[in-house]
Parts: sequence; structure tokens; C-alpha cells
Amino acid sequence: MVLCSYADVRAVIYTETLEDADIADLIANVSADVMAMAGSTDESNAYLIVAGKNAAYAATLRKMKLTGELAASIKFGNSQQNNTPDADIKTYEEKAEFYIEKYKKSVRFSNISLVSGRMGFGTVNAELDV
Repeated sequence: MVLCSYADVRAVIYTETLEDADIADLIANVSADVMAMAGSTDESNAYLIVAGKNAAYAATLRKMKLTGELAASIKFGNSQQNNTPDADIKTYEEKAEFYIEKYKKSVRFSNISLVSGRMGFGTVNAELDV
């Protein structure tokens, strides 16, 4: 059960160190977490798919940070690159949580049923004369 593919992640996050299989493993773990947090097994729900993608983006950035690809600063000869992935990770995690909550609310309100029926003199169990 996965909510997106490694191609979806690669379309947003560029990485040289992570292989497709690594990203697929991250997606599988994150998808299971999203489904557990949502309390669902519905892989076709749009809210859960978007939540899964955002959670996969955050997990990929976190993994890149741990492998050193997104270290705080990287030197290339005379130049230096500064990275701030924490803000991006936080943004993606917040988006994932937002869409999980949106899913929960949509399910909560779709399961409400109201009792209805015909009411009034001569309408219940009676045939109407036309």
C-alpha cells in the first residue's frame, strides 16, 4: 500500500545519493504511517494521496539530511553552499497533517445519516388517490 511513486518524489525533490529503491522504501513506510494516522485503508482518496506525497517529500529531505547530501553547509573548492532543509521538512509535514485532518473531517461528516420519512395525515401506509 503506497500513496505515491518514487517518480512523484523525484519530480519535486532532486537527490543524487538516494536510489529509487531507497525512495520507494521511504514511501512505503510513510504511506503506512499516513494510513494509520488517518485510520483508513482507502488508497484512492485524494486527501490521503496528497498527504502521502507531502509526507514522502519530508521523509526524503530528512534522509538526505542524514546522509549528508543536505548538510548545513557544503564546500566546493572556493565556494560554499548553505542548506536549510528544516523549514522545507516542517512545511511538508504540516501539509501532510493538514490533509489527514481534512480527510478525517470529510469521513466524519459523510457518515452522518438522518432519519427521514413521509409525515402527515394519510401519507404513511396509505395509497394516494390521484
